[in-house]
Amino acid sequence: MLQGQYQVHLLSSKELPEGAFQEDSVKCKLYGYSADEWYFEPTDFSEDDENWFRVRFSIPEIIQDRLKKIGYDPLSITNIKSKHMSYMDVTGIIGGIKRQVRLELDEKWITGLTPQTQG
Repeated sequence: MLQGQYQVHLLSSKELPEGAFQEDSVKCKLYGYSADEWYFEPTDFSEDDENWFRVRFSIPEIIQDRLKKIGYDPLSITNIKSKHMSYMDVTGIIGGIKRQVRLELDEKWITGLTPQTQG
């Protein structure tokens, strides 16, 4: 559930690594511009780390509409990420155990973004 309101389907090219979920909440970066090209990645792991992951999803139509209205302005996208996509609750099997975890937008990461580095 995105922001506790919107059901979305996640896609990943591999199983979520157990080591990334030592806690029930994982700080993440959130990238995306179009309706179907959004993804969460953990901020604490680099892409070459065994605990790194990427989950892709399409954003709900109501958020797509908001993005269209603002014209995909980088600062406005950052605001929409913070207000409407700040976390995603995920239920699934991690390390052989059924768990519910939260992918949480890393506020330090998002507040550090500048218009040149928007993602």
